[in-house]
Amino acid sequence: LIAYQYLKSKKKSVIAIHEEFSKSDYKEEDLVANVPKNIREKNITYWLHQNKLIEGIDDNTFQVLCIYKNFSNVRGLVQQIGRVLRNSSIEKSNSKEIAYVYYSSAGLDQEKLWFDYCFYEEKLAQNKELIFFEHDKFLESYVNLHPEVVYLENTFTKRFEEKRTVQKNYNSYKIPLRTTVLLLRNNS
Repeated sequence: LIAYQYLKSKKKSVIAIHEEFSKSDYKEEDLVANVPKNIREKNITYWLHQNKLIEGIDDNTFQVLCIYKNFSNVRGLVQQIGRVLRNSSIEKSNSKEIAYVYYSSAGLDQEKLWFDYCFYEEKLAQNKELIFFEHDKFLESYVNLHPEVVYLENTFTKRFEEKRTVQKNYNSYKIPLRTTVLLLRNNS
C-alpha cells in the first residue's frame, strides 16, 4: 500500500490489485481484489499488483515493470517482462528503448535469469529439438557411462541400475569438483 499511497499523494492515476483487497476492508474503487474486466477502458498510469501480469493482465501500453520481490522462477519473470515488451508503440518509434525493467539487486540475479532465457531462445531458434529434450534419457545415458562401482567422497558408490533408483538418487549423485574431460577428435 505504500506505493499506492505515495502515487495517490502525487495525484497520479493508480490501481492496486491484490487478492486480499476486499470491499469491506477497502472503500477505494482503485483497491481491488481482481483484475477489472474493462481494463482497456480505464485510463490508468500505474498498475500495482502481486503476480497479476503472470495471471493475464495484458495491455499493450505497459512500458515499465518494477519488481520488488525477485523471482526464483524464470517462467514468472519471463511472463512479466513479456507483458511490457508487447508495447504497440514500439513499431511506431525509432527508439531502441522498448521497455524498462527495475528489480532489486538482493537475491537471485533477475538480469542473469533473463539473459539465460534469451540465450535459450537463441539456441532454440537454431535447434528446435531442444523443445523435446528428454532429461530422463539423458540422465540414464550419463549414468551408464560410469563404471559399475566408483570411489567417490571417501566411499564406494555403485552405479544406479534401476530407473526408479536413478530418479530417487538424482539429487544425491555428485560429480567431483575436479573432473578430467577427454575429447576424442577425428582429424579427418
